[in-house]
Amino acid sequence: MKKLNRKTLTISAVALVVAILSTIVLLIILRPDRYKTDFERWVNDTNYTDGVLYIEGDKGAEVLQREISNCAYVDCDIEEIKETQGTVKIEVKKPDLKKGVALLIESSKSGNSLAAAKLLTFLTSNINHKTESPDIYLIKQFELDTGLNYEDYKNAISMAWKNGSKSNKCCFCEYIAGELYEYGALGYEKNITKAQKHYKAASLICPDNNIYSMMSKNKAQRLNK
Repeated sequence: MKKLNRKTLTISAVALVVAILSTIVLLIILRPDRYKTDFERWVNDTNYTDGVLYIEGDKGAEVLQREISNCAYVDCDIEEIKETQGTVKIEVKKPDLKKGVALLIESSKSGNSLAAAKLLTFLTSNINHKTESPDIYLIKQFELDTGLNYEDYKNAISMAWKNGSKSNKCCFCEYIAGELYEYGALGYEKNITKAQKHYKAASLICPDNNIYSMMSKNKAQRLNK
């Protein structure tokens, strides 16, 4: 068998390195998302960014005009207002919540933890997720605003925390999961062990100065007694 000299081996090694590097570069070009951090993927997800803009009223909002009195007192006389105080017109933004929520749901389904946290924040701030008897008026108004009925609301919360927590980087996802199991809310069976598990996970993920870090630590300790 013919022996390979050192020069031939060196050339072969260089060629192999070049081939490997070329393959890596090609993979990065073809699948760039695989080489980005989770945060980079999340913040560049247009479903997430547009969803936030729609929710906040910075995109697609309907601008409504309202006329209000300049009178500073509740008991001002109506005629006096007309004669001396006058009125002023203001513009009020009405966000396209249906569009915003739909986009955040799609982003959350893809595992975007930022979208999941934003969606959970919006959902739980509109309807109390811990009570067995939510306000009927709020439920009806929520459906008018978002297109989601109460079952859709419950499903969206479950989907968001489950998908958002897969990255092990969603503080609020873990906290909400803890509350669902602690209170047996939204159809979840009450399970203190699981509640503790999620609160402990939240306490490890949340920054120390985050309110949910402190609350999750307190809840985990309290449930452990």
